[in-house]
Formats: sequence, structure tokens, C-alpha cells
Amino acid sequence: MPAREDYLKHVKGRVGFQGDSGTSTQYGNDRVFNSPCGSQHRRRAIGMATRGLKPVAEIQFFDYIWPAMMQIRDELCVMRWRSNGAFKAPVVLRVPIGVT
Repeated sequence: MPAREDYLKHVKGRVGFQGDSGTSTQYGNDRVFNSPCGSQHRRRAIGMATRGLKPVAEIQFFDYIWPAMMQIRDELCVMRWRSNGAFKAPVVLRVPIGVT
């Protein structure tokens, strides 16, 4: 069975919103990827940030932010305080709002 990497060679770039247009072509599919479901965006971003990366996660529509609010408010925002400075979580959450 072919691996994921075998298929990615044939993909010209990730399909997404205007803010991420061309990023997978520029930075590679190891750094730019889709999450399996909406809740994975913030979970994966928090985990990556505590391991020293600086992820940029996109919540596709503002209405989708409400299920994420508990993790954003209770985990991401207080990571440094709760760990007494041992962990930090530099995450950028991109949430497009307004009429396009």
C-alpha cells in the first residue's frame, strides 16, 4: 500500500482558505497539513507549541470557535502560569470573521 508521502508528491498544494494559499508548496507538506477534524486544530497546536514549535492553526469559520473556547481559555492561555514557567505555548489562532 502506498504511503502518504508517495501521494503528496503529486499534490500541487493544499486546498484551503486564502490565508494559507500556497503555504504547503512553499514550506512543504510536513509543516502544512489538515487536521482530521475541527477539534484537532487546537489540540495539535497546543501540543506542538509545548514542544517548542510555533504553530499557526486556522479555525475555518468564527462559529466553529465556540467548541474550542474551553481549551483556548483553560489550557492555552494559562499554560505558562500553570506550569510555573516550565512550558509556554506560542500559538497563533487564525479565525476569519466578517463578510467576504
